[in-house]
Amino acid sequence: MRYLSSSKIELFNTLGLGSRCSDIRVISDPEELSDYLLSLDATSRSNVNVAGELSNTLLGEVLDTPLILYRDGSVIDISKSKNSILVHVAGSCRFDYLVDVLCEQGIPGLELLSGIPGTVGAAVVQNIAAYGQRFSDRFLSARAFDLQDCSIVDLDAEFLKFSYRSSSLKESANYSSRFVILNVSMEFNDTGPLDSIVYKDILKLHTERGRAFDDIRARRATVLEVRESKGMVVGRDNWIPSAGSFFLNPVMKTETALRLASLVRGHGFAESLFSWYKPDANSTRFPAALAIRACGFMNGDRWGNVGLSPRHILAICGYPHATGSDVASLSLLIQTRVREKLDILLEPEVRFLGRFKNKDIDTFINNNPFTPGSCEPGWAIGVDVTQESVGLRKS
Repeated sequence: MRYLSSSKIELFNTLGLGSRCSDIRVISDPEELSDYLLSLDATSRSNVNVAGELSNTLLGEVLDTPLILYRDGSVIDISKSKNSILVHVAGSCRFDYLVDVLCEQGIPGLELLSGIPGTVGAAVVQNIAAYGQRFSDRFLSARAFDLQDCSIVDLDAEFLKFSYRSSSLKESANYSSRFVILNVSMEFNDTGPLDSIVYKDILKLHTERGRAFDDIRARRATVLEVRESKGMVVGRDNWIPSAGSFFLNPVMKTETALRLASLVRGHGFAESLFSWYKPDANSTRFPAALAIRACGFMNGDRWGNVGLSPRHILAICGYPHATGSDVASLSLLIQTRVREKLDILLEPEVRFLGRFKNKDIDTFINNNPFTPGSCEPGWAIGVDVTQESVGLRKS
């Protein structure tokens, strides 16, 4: 365990936000974390906040309760049986490190999730998914600390109730589940075909690079290259501090989704939408990025020290001197405009943690000069839409 100065917290969250907290501890080992939680009295244990890499978290300017950053853990064991591969990993392990290790060993199943930040424990809570792969498809079980009963328990998929980018642990208020994921077990197939690459941007680049479709490391390289082009790989090309995709893709009627897709991308795109965009077989989801675009927002729109990524409109970026209140206010502005114009409620994917000094839209707009974005990035070119057809471009 090591203590972290509050002045350094901006280095430990991907939005680069400062926050004042009197008690920040970094723990990597599952046993050390459980021993520490066991040592607390019931009141202290109920007040502590446990997080990972703060890559999916929006910090307020003040954290009133202690914060534990459970991060920097390791892959515990990889063992092969006759028909499968079992992987045991600390919940504090960086998820992309796990993916890298698996790809280096030629183990398929998570390679299309390359470049996603956060820990393995967070992957359980959020059931991360991208490009046709879902974490839950490889999940076997998890060992967790029960903050309420002060005990260590085993959680299976039935208990976790995995769904589209969610689980029973995420459904609790502010992600503050009573269970803290200590370590995770996963199972991978040792035989059988690889997951198909169905997303056009991945398929196109992989083909252009002349990479073999059965090469696990090559598949990872392609995904990382595509995500880098969108500025969504922490610390690499095109990166501007953000929490990644800020909003979940909303559920809507199929005809509504097709109408919006046609408005923003044209009839050709709308007709092909559901041939490649299939995040959940049980419901129709529409890309939140397109809903935001349909309401007149553009890549690169900026309000003072915060703005929308020039590379991906779904990422809210923090520039130097940005505060949690700035980001929260911009997210509220986007939600309000999308609800007013499209009658769609965008749900934040990030966790809001701490106290925010101000989340008033009018105050935010008045205090932060607006600079409009100029265009969409190269990977998203193809929009046939005018400001008049989508509505306002307010400052």
